[in-house]
Amino acid sequence: MSLLLSGAGCPDVIPNRLQHFEYQSISFNCEVLDGSLAWAVKRKSSSGNITCGTNWGVPEGSGCRIRDVYVEDSGEYWCETKDGKTSKSVNIAVTASVYKNGILMKNVTTGNLIINSVSKCDEGLYKCISRAGESPESWLSVKEFHQEPIPLCSDQLPVLLYFLMRTVGTVVWVAMLLLVLRKRHKDRKRKLYTVTYFIFSSTSVCCSESQRQDSMTVTALCGLLIDVLFLLTVQGQNYVHEAGGGVILESPALPVMEQQNVTLRCTLKGTSSNLPADFIKEGHMDMVTYKGEMTIYNVSKSDEGLYKCRISGRGESAGSWLAVRGHRKEKHLRDGRDC
Repeated sequence: MSLLLSGAGCPDVIPNRLQHFEYQSISFNCEVLDGSLAWAVKRKSSSGNITCGTNWGVPEGSGCRIRDVYVEDSGEYWCETKDGKTSKSVNIAVTASVYKNGILMKNVTTGNLIINSVSKCDEGLYKCISRAGESPESWLSVKEFHQEPIPLCSDQLPVLLYFLMRTVGTVVWVAMLLLVLRKRHKDRKRKLYTVTYFIFSSTSVCCSESQRQDSMTVTALCGLLIDVLFLLTVQGQNYVHEAGGGVILESPALPVMEQQNVTLRCTLKGTSSNLPADFIKEGHMDMVTYKGEMTIYNVSKSDEGLYKCRISGRGESAGSWLAVRGHRKEKHLRDGRDC
């Protein structure tokens, strides 16, 4: 039986956030609780509560360091003395990736992916990237109970749209080239139409010093058509990649005091740039930002809650609890949300 030490806080987490990518380093510091070195870091596992240095982590004074975290390291951590006194706990989440047919499907923090109400749409090649690297692909086969027409899966529609738009766009380009070559052949004195195409930037068709208004009209209409096709193609590509990819929310791991300024950051694995992000609190859209971060000024208890973020075309983070404390010292029961 453990006894929660009255007034005890939470272990320091470095870096100061609850969500982490795999292969990063995490440190826990218990010395901040009372300046004592009598603390040890513990975590929950399937076999019970285990201390740092017992098949996991490296003890450092009254703290602990995990050099490379994996999805299996997700869970509850706290500080404890030899006589059974404990601090409040922090819940760490480490993400891993599950792929279906070569496309990132979801990031998981438990090592398991549960597919509810499986259907033929879930059939495919699955693999995961985690502790030991990349697993071999495994085919998930789904057998139907009744012989019915197989519906088109919703996740296949964007892919089909994407390839359809690519095909139509190619046909239009060939037709335009033939039109330009024909005009050039008929009148070599007239300057050739110029076609400019910027990949993933813009698509335009312009007519240089043409003498015939009907030719300009045809060219402009072709340009408008290709602009529409290009936008649809890019939209299709966005849908193809909408499955997500390594998004975490950087939020304080410890409770923050009222009237402080708090910054939440939405981070994409493998990039240092700040992409536009949506921030969501308690299931409701809280703010849309263009720099991938949201600052809450003069934070109050009303700002306390479960936050997550979403980067368009890249995915959504897990939820992180933002705890806010008043200036008065209060006694708290042990609760993972306190930290």
